Amino acid sequence: HTPLEKLDKKHFAKGARGLEKNGVASAPQEGNLKEIALMEAKLNKLCDLLDETILRTKDNVVKKQALTYEEIEAERLEVS
Repeated sequence: HTPLEKLDKKHFAKGARGLEKNGVASAPQEGNLKEIALMEAKLNKLCDLLDETILRTKDNVVKKQALTYEEIEAERLEVS
């Protein structure tokens, strides 16, 4: 996973950083921060859930790329 500080700033909501003045966020901004934090938590959970599937998919692609023509034809005939 790419660290947040290495991501392009265009991927973040405008004003997501630096909402606080004098160390205190206003009520609407605080609600936005909670909403953003919840969304980030959900995305992290989704990434965790899909991590194994993505790795298996990558491995399958690498395996398929290494197949010879004969192996590809044999696999195609098996599926048909």
